[in-house]
Amino acid sequence: MTEADDQDRREVNDVVERRDEGAFRSLYERHTPALLGIAVRLVDSDEEAEDVVQQTWVSAVQNLAQFEWGSSLRTWLIGIVIDSCRARWSDALRSWKGRVVTPVADMPAADDQAVATASRIDLERALASLHPGYRALVLLHDVEGWTHPDMAKQLDLAEGLSKSQLVNARLAMRRHLAAQDTATPTDQ
Repeated sequence: MTEADDQDRREVNDVVERRDEGAFRSLYERHTPALLGIAVRLVDSDEEAEDVVQQTWVSAVQNLAQFEWGSSLRTWLIGIVIDSCRARWSDALRSWKGRVVTPVADMPAADDQAVATASRIDLERALASLHPGYRALVLLHDVEGWTHPDMAKQLDLAEGLSKSQLVNARLAMRRHLAAQDTATPTDQ
């Protein structure tokens, strides 16, 4: 167990047993940036992502006493974020036919940092162009480091489907990035 896990356990205990506002504030400040980072990539706007994170904390506080520490607190909180996003996707998932993100011409890079920033923007756009389910798989596996069994359980998928859908998601991102490259004027 890490020092952060120990701190989480102490603070969760303080919130559950004493309704300690300072302990809650510490948990909130430590975990909210990661939760917001996931949510903002899973929903369509910053405002919606903030709403998802607030809903996550409300749900978490209501259920902290039942949390059994089968995973880290952060993993459990991310699961709540994903559940909140999935609820928002339900209608969109049924009617989704593909979303096209219009490529924006790359600006000439003046240095390595500019190239890295442009590459990150391209990657973020490719991620945003994915079907929400694909986006969740890429974020959980490639960004958060979740395993296929954990993702399958959280997303209510068969493990094999989790693996094949992640492959499909990565292929869709590659196609999006390739389309951006061909749509971008080249400097002569």
